[in-house]
Amino acid sequence: MTRPIDPNDFLFRLEQLQVWRRGGERAPHKPLVLLFALARIERGERRLVPFHEAAEPLDRLLEEFGPPRKQHHPEYPFWRLERDGIWQVAWPPPLQLRERRTVDPSRSQLMKEGVEAGFTPEIHALLESNARLRRQAVKLLLEQNFPSSLHDEILTAVGIDPGWETVERRVRDPAFREKILIAWEYRCGVCRFDLRLGTVPMALDAAHIRWKQVGGPDEESNGIALCAMHHRLFDRGAFTLASDSAAPDEEPVHVVVSQRAVGGNALQDWLLSFHGRPLEGPQQPDQRPAEQHLTWHRREVFRGPERRV
Repeated sequence: MTRPIDPNDFLFRLEQLQVWRRGGERAPHKPLVLLFALARIERGERRLVPFHEAAEPLDRLLEEFGPPRKQHHPEYPFWRLERDGIWQVAWPPPLQLRERRTVDPSRSQLMKEGVEAGFTPEIHALLESNARLRRQAVKLLLEQNFPSSLHDEILTAVGIDPGWETVERRVRDPAFREKILIAWEYRCGVCRFDLRLGTVPMALDAAHIRWKQVGGPDEESNGIALCAMHHRLFDRGAFTLASDSAAPDEEPVHVVVSQRAVGGNALQDWLLSFHGRPLEGPQQPDQRPAEQHLTWHRREVFRGPERRV
């Protein structure tokens, strides 16, 4: 019989998740594994999943929603989550006495030995019986690690219906939104979209360049007004912003499109027609995007390489 666990204690453990951080680099590996596991509970699947079954879908999640890297390693979070007190790694009986469990096994070893993992029995039982807690857990993991423009895509990718009552949208700082939209004169910095319904701007966002989830400040130098489509494309890394000047904090910033963005009319209309073009704005020089935040976006979000002009 499993020991009951308090829901608030579980949420606290999620908030305190040991996510690797260094110099603003993104490491959403553990959150993506947990979202994958929560989706399995939602579908009524067994508690433990063998690594050989989880490796491919986790690879895809890291490829799509992790930072751009040459290689991805789902074996690390699959193994290391046990240290956060919410996860169990199950080795076959001959390996139960294995020492030095802090040493990471290789991907091939996890597959060969049939290693399985999942939420601990007591947490799994709690999540199975508490749909509201599952919603809260998903909401917390999304908000702590990803901008809201990506939430529906991530839910779809892990197998949770975006219409499911998971994402009670975080209330964004109205002061940040207002000062960014004023700075960019209520127009998208890329396409100049400026539709209003009466006096209310429609489908226009105040986008963070460096995400709040990794310490991006609510400052004008870290913001840009983008229409809903360009905001989503920016957060997905379909394009980034750069300056060719030796003085990047002084010269205009231009749009750089990824070679990985492909398509027909949509590609031309939404991306290629702006490739290499400078942004129009903001009003004041001291409101322009700071190079340190643009550098972060190019390193941690942009799905390069860039297209040739």
